[in-house]
Amino acid sequence: MTRQFPLVKGLPGEAQDHPWQYGLYFAHGAVNGADFWNGRTASELENRVVCDKLEAAEILPDGTARVVLANLWKSGDKILLRDRSTWSFGGLVDGSRFVELELELKASEGEVKFGDNKEGCFAIRLAPPFSLGGKAPGQALNSAGVSGAAVWGKDAAWICYTAPLEGQVVSVAMFDHPDNLRHPTPWHARDYGLLAANPFALSAFRKLPPGTGDFVLKKGDTLHLRYRLLLCPGTPEVKKLEETQKTWGCKASELNLEPSSKPESAAKPKNPALVQVEDTPGLPRVLIFGDSISMGYTLPVRAKLKGIANLHRPAENCGDTKRGLAQLDQWLGKGHWDVIHFNFGLHDLKYLNAKGEYVSAEKGTQVASPQVYRDQLRQIVLRLKATGAKLIFATTTPIPAGARGRIKGDEQIYNQVAMELMKEQGIPVNDLCANVVARQEQEAQDRQLKPIQYVADVHFTDAGSSQLADQVFASIKKALP
Repeated sequence: MTRQFPLVKGLPGEAQDHPWQYGLYFAHGAVNGADFWNGRTASELENRVVCDKLEAAEILPDGTARVVLANLWKSGDKILLRDRSTWSFGGLVDGSRFVELELELKASEGEVKFGDNKEGCFAIRLAPPFSLGGKAPGQALNSAGVSGAAVWGKDAAWICYTAPLEGQVVSVAMFDHPDNLRHPTPWHARDYGLLAANPFALSAFRKLPPGTGDFVLKKGDTLHLRYRLLLCPGTPEVKKLEETQKTWGCKASELNLEPSSKPESAAKPKNPALVQVEDTPGLPRVLIFGDSISMGYTLPVRAKLKGIANLHRPAENCGDTKRGLAQLDQWLGKGHWDVIHFNFGLHDLKYLNAKGEYVSAEKGTQVASPQVYRDQLRQIVLRLKATGAKLIFATTTPIPAGARGRIKGDEQIYNQVAMELMKEQGIPVNDLCANVVARQEQEAQDRQLKPIQYVADVHFTDAGSSQLADQVFASIKKALP
């Protein structure tokens, strides 16, 4: 992920003949005592991150390029730990570009200590015009309102560097995810253009005793970290940077960074799964409703049911059970339904703050507790039973580690609640969660299989949605008259 360039003459603090890494990378200066940051001496060059496997290289439906790498952190011939790095690249309608990193660091070989060391971690080495102070033209501002070279070592959710470059003003902003270790992170942000988020260097940055920032992963444990880099024309308003931080976890191409005067032609096209369709006379009528996962499998299920049944769904993400109760009559309409395939849970178990923003568990509350979820789901079921349709409930698919606003494993709690209720009400269950878990177990054993679910994201690849569609189609076809 880096390129080697000779150091530009005159940069402060560095030997002028030293080859330095310009680019974007994740490294640290003290991993079980090994320096993966500097790479100056022969012994330091023995420490390297080696790509073990390219797991994915693809263009997502929204145009984002995505690369997934399995890497080995090696000191000499010894493997210290492994990581799975998901890099996403793309552009926004205002001319900005983004890079996102979702990183899983796993202590696969034994205990790993990330030492209290200022050299690290998610970093970019900016071009000389971004240097700060003196006659240097660069400027810097962080989320706490600190500016200039004083941003070094300060805690912040983001930092933005701005400078004139090749005849125009450009900005580079880096963001620390709210769920990251020790968020808001301290920043190794230097006046010569090094910009790095480093949660481990507490002694240097916060004037604490040496070793305060040490972080130990026990064997088998995983540390999840997420970062975003935004490259913008001009100087972005603080409001835009705060909005980017607030909407973390959205698809980067969906961020509200476009000009307010965006023409109608640039509006985001409607999801084809939400477009309403006309019935083919004489065929049974089927209704699907649920969250965005159901939106992903709606079209392939409709294609499989062509000539067999008319498949409809509401023109929206159906969200949580509270929303379901409020909107159910509108979704059902006045027509007759032969089969209704439905799901709730993914939005009930998420954590939000008072502003309705996705947050970590300790910073917010769940939309609906398991008991509230059960009570509201029961009311929905009783209303659906009154339609006379054959009902099928689909379980909530797995929550990956690091998914925004959600905790891995909560889906099992909510699925258990739902399955007990469905058993009580005599409604068959389409266990999509078990389907995905079985596939992920296969992926763990056969690394040639591409993952069907995104890293730290509840959503699925096209192949994943297609796999879910097969099971949804089978359950609906079995229930048809």
